[in-house]
Amino acid sequence: MTWQEWVALLLNETDSLGAAARDAASACPWTWPRDADLAARACAVGATRTAMRPGDVLLVAYERGNKGSVWCLRVATGAPQGRSNPVLPRATLAWSTASTAVERTLPMLVHPAPTLAGVRVFRPFAKVGTTPVDGASYGLSMAMAMASVRLGLSVPMDVAASAEVLDDGTLAPVHGLEAKVDALARDVGDVGRFVVCESQVDLVKGRHDHIEVIGCAHLAEVWPVLWPELVKRTVAQVRDVPAAARRLLGQVLGGHYTTRTWLPVARSATALAGRVLDDDVVTAGLLGYAASFAFRHAGAHSDARDWLEKVDRAAIERAVSPLWRRAIGAQLIQHVTDTAESEAEQRAMADAVGTGLMARRVFELEVGDRKQLGALGRLRHAIGDFSHAIAASELATASWLKSGDGHAKQASFPLSQWLLSAGAALDREAWSRAGRVIDAATSGGDFDEVGSPFVALARGRSALQLGDLDAAGRWLVAARDGTGPVHVRCSALRWLARLDGPDGEGARAELGALADGLEPTNACHTLRQRPASTKQLFAALHLLDAAVGSAPTTLDREPIDAALDRVCANDTATFAVRWRERGRSASEIAEAFPY
Repeated sequence: MTWQEWVALLLNETDSLGAAARDAASACPWTWPRDADLAARACAVGATRTAMRPGDVLLVAYERGNKGSVWCLRVATGAPQGRSNPVLPRATLAWSTASTAVERTLPMLVHPAPTLAGVRVFRPFAKVGTTPVDGASYGLSMAMAMASVRLGLSVPMDVAASAEVLDDGTLAPVHGLEAKVDALARDVGDVGRFVVCESQVDLVKGRHDHIEVIGCAHLAEVWPVLWPELVKRTVAQVRDVPAAARRLLGQVLGGHYTTRTWLPVARSATALAGRVLDDDVVTAGLLGYAASFAFRHAGAHSDARDWLEKVDRAAIERAVSPLWRRAIGAQLIQHVTDTAESEAEQRAMADAVGTGLMARRVFELEVGDRKQLGALGRLRHAIGDFSHAIAASELATASWLKSGDGHAKQASFPLSQWLLSAGAALDREAWSRAGRVIDAATSGGDFDEVGSPFVALARGRSALQLGDLDAAGRWLVAARDGTGPVHVRCSALRWLARLDGPDGEGARAELGALADGLEPTNACHTLRQRPASTKQLFAALHLLDAAVGSAPTTLDREPIDAALDRVCANDTATFAVRWRERGRSASEIAEAFPY
């Protein structure tokens, strides 16, 4: 008997069960009668319709005896309303993890984060307190409720969900899914869509004809199911656009977004910038910078470049500070590095930018100049001009570190490029100079936990190129075990796989397991529970490294081509695809790949 049928039964016995009927009909949005006559009868006994509001979701539980049950979760923005079943440690952890995942996967959050103290969990027609709420499988429902409150949008009434949520937004499978969908069909007639982890769709698909099973691998795929026009609706609610722009740019540059969320981030930034482009071009520039960064990481390079050029034109027309225009120009250099149709276009950009900047002294360089120099070093490296790449990166690093304007930590980008270019050029003297700068900056506290892993990775990779295997192993392990973004840690694992010893063996075991479609099991766990796209890309790069290194002759193309095909298929930024189209060899792509 569904909740609706139970309410109807009570309402048909109003003489003896009036109070019970009133309470049942008012219990939650899913118990209010859909039939007009029954709704009128509910009003007659004093029931009040509970409408859907932000923070209301269904919670589906798996209990002993292979049974499922359906609960209501309500997030109160003020004081808790009514008694609640206790929320035990695993569910508390699921709430905390869901909160982190929502922050990382939704580009625009309009309202403050709710706390667990404001959560009420209850089950209609059941005694409160009899069954404690526990388990990681509530993560997706909790994330939906939390996002609903923070966006000010109600979750559609016909949607229920069950999946674990990891802190990067990845969805993981849960136990008892068949029993859960059976409970939904039995108890709540309104549910027509059930969102689950992508790998579990076949377990429950078609089990109940009126329930569509939707598989998702990541929270970024869940939001469009709930709110198809999310970007438009959230951008319209933003009141303080400059504050939203600063927050969005900070999150983007901090690497808080996973691969699957870059495109929604870019679209949100451009939509928000469109609101202020005519009146506040500096804020529009901040958003344009964030959008271009996100577009580039999503592989939508032409969109990124078009948007930056639009903001740059607006800045020129409104005589915006040249310093800000140079920061925009740095992003344009990055896009030429990644998207230019020919090497000639890249060289022309490098010469045009470098002519003026390289003639300037360290103390003459402003913030925008330093950003352009850092981008110039990467561009010079991309065209194989390693000596000029080292010079540009070294100058940018020195200027950041000596700036005295609170920006010294940003030296990690050009310093990393300096190391990589020195390794590629086999220039041990340049590499040693960079090492001395790193040691001085580290002792002076100039690098924080964000910048250090990038530098450690570059130091280890370049040491490997120079044949200093002990140093390579030491720095690559530091990057693997550090606090940097997942792609930095995975890249360290990839380069460690080229070394002998326990660390190299462990890296090869993890990457080999992923290449075979398995989860890694050894003690490192660097790639465990990471987004599928990240794991597949680094597994493909490992196969390419192995194929290039083991092919007895250049004529043995089959394993190399197969590995390169796999890299291209999983490279969301399309680096490998464009290099391959330009005729770069597999070994060149393997060595030049950014990570």
